Amino acid sequence: MSEQSKCVKILGLILGLSFYVGEGLNYSQLGPFFPTEASHHKGVSTTFIGIITGAFDVANFIAAFALASFIQPKNQKFFFCTGALISASCNGLFGIMGFSVGGTPFIVVCTAVRFVMGIGASMVWSTGVPLLVPMFPQWAGRITSLIETSIGLGLMVGPSVGSALYSLGGYTTPFVVAAATQIVFAFLCILFLPGKPPKNHKADLSQMPTVGSEHVAEEMDPPGFSFVYFSTRLTTICACLPIVFHASYMGFLDVALGPYLHDVYGVTGETSGYYFLAFSGVYALSAPLLGFLVDKGHAGRMYLISCLTAAVAFSFLWLQSQVPEIESRWCLILCLMLIGVSNASSFTSVYLIFETVAYKIGFKVESKVKLMTAALLNASFASGRMIGPILIGGFFMDHFGYYTSFLLVSSLLLFCTLPCFYVLSSRHMLHRIYYPEEGGEKEHANLAVKYESFVESVSLSGKQSIEGTQNTSHLSYSANFVHQSVRCNPILSIK
Repeated sequence: MSEQSKCVKILGLILGLSFYVGEGLNYSQLGPFFPTEASHHKGVSTTFIGIITGAFDVANFIAAFALASFIQPKNQKFFFCTGALISASCNGLFGIMGFSVGGTPFIVVCTAVRFVMGIGASMVWSTGVPLLVPMFPQWAGRITSLIETSIGLGLMVGPSVGSALYSLGGYTTPFVVAAATQIVFAFLCILFLPGKPPKNHKADLSQMPTVGSEHVAEEMDPPGFSFVYFSTRLTTICACLPIVFHASYMGFLDVALGPYLHDVYGVTGETSGYYFLAFSGVYALSAPLLGFLVDKGHAGRMYLISCLTAAVAFSFLWLQSQVPEIESRWCLILCLMLIGVSNASSFTSVYLIFETVAYKIGFKVESKVKLMTAALLNASFASGRMIGPILIGGFFMDHFGYYTSFLLVSSLLLFCTLPCFYVLSSRHMLHRIYYPEEGGEKEHANLAVKYESFVESVSLSGKQSIEGTQNTSHLSYSANFVHQSVRCNPILSIK
């Protein structure tokens, strides 16, 4: 790799990561002031606030499955940049809605804008990891941790910057400033991001003809069918549950934490953003260390422990209603910090978990696995974000209050640990698992090709040299058996 090419890739990586900062900012900046602004100035109930917030994730969820049928390695840059422009533009339009009248028109238009914004965000989330990781495949673990750090940075600065801009210029200012910045970065990404990831060894291996000129099955399958098959396996569904519930409490906190701070502690929208830092700040700061632990092979244990840690934190928030003496702002901050660490732990380790599950199911083409992993993570995240603000933060909290909602979140997290533990233990992912190294993967591919070539030559030479004898059928049968064994050997076909 030339020095100039390496610099361009580094610049492209930085620009790509900037959109994850932007997506984190889009998620978090409206939390401190939007619920209060919508309810007090626009006459919107808590349930409809949850619907407006959740429309983003409804669209994200639907688009994740729809885009899986269209996104390919050759067009993923187009979807990434187009999604960034759509998301940024709709973010600005959402801010302009501050000039509209309240009531039904505000609810309808805001919901529509958030829905289109979710489609754009889905394009970014479904193509970001497959586009950025192949730029430096030897640093896969570090890049995924950088992605989570970027998201955490956006979550961290979003409430603070949003509250500051809200206090300076009102409702519209935070959204317009964020939208203008993201549009500029989108055009820079069009110039500097690579259009197509480099070929990988697994892709080369899967495209090579085997005996009888047969190809690997998943190379012939439409991408949408492969994604549906992957996402509907029971193992995959069980592995997705922690991400769904981690995302659900993120959406729940977006609509519940601001009103909770206002009602319990008298904290206004101008200063409530600083409490969000306890969650997002720890998330951003801990992600690089957690990425290092993933590279050391601890992804499975981190994934499981993250559910238990978050469940304990939400249980403690509920316990404050039973023991009022322990209710304080410092206890709230401590719980939010624990939730931030557990959230970062789950999202840093999930890429390797999902990829490992895909390879163990039987997929072999690395570029396809990365696209399916990103799409599945996007769909799981979006489904959780729908559950959080609409069902838990909207309907459930309206009827049962803050503390019972905290208990419900804790119960859901404890529930998902059981199937998650079964999958991780049965698939041997509680032991150390790793991203494959470039050299090791190349050696793997070469070994498989050498074995198949050797067995094929033995089969053909055996047929030619002793054709007509009694041993011909035995040798051909043995060679074919060894050949099929090599092709199906999990050591040679699974990372």
